[in-house]
Amino acid sequence: MNNTLSSFKAYDVRGRVPDVLNTPLAHAPGRAVVEVLGARHVVLGRDARLSGPGLREALAGGLRQAGASVTDIGLCSTEEIYYAAANRPFNAGVMITGSHNPADENGFKIVRGGAIPVTGDSGLFALRDRVATLLAELVASAGCLPVQRRNKPPRAGRTRPHATGA
Repeated sequence: MNNTLSSFKAYDVRGRVPDVLNTPLAHAPGRAVVEVLGARHVVLGRDARLSGPGLREALAGGLRQAGASVTDIGLCSTEEIYYAAANRPFNAGVMITGSHNPADENGFKIVRGGAIPVTGDSGLFALRDRVATLLAELVASAGCLPVQRRNKPPRAGRTRPHATGA
């Protein structure tokens, strides 16, 4: 669980997918945005990373479970989420983006209505603490955290043993 909480940085939530940030665990920050920030109308967007659609579904599921309405504007830039949060009737916006990080990383940039960034100083660490509680409750009820496994291709130069027809 500490590995998951290490994804909460000073200005966003980010980490390697699926090792640190994955679809089963992306549900909890969705709930936390509603429960901690009081957001009832949330706009979501994402960049073109392959992990984006799965993270979006899990995040939106957590938002909805906690009582928020979700508007997904799909593929967009971060600025479009900021614009929507500033100029439309949204209490919060979440951009699913890995930004300038390597392709196997992704994350969430969170803003309040008015496009006010949620940072460590303005609520992000409170979100982290709520996520920790939600994950602890999940472990208590299920006995473990859900795990998303990825099938890693063999490393270059390695071959798999072949069965012989003897």
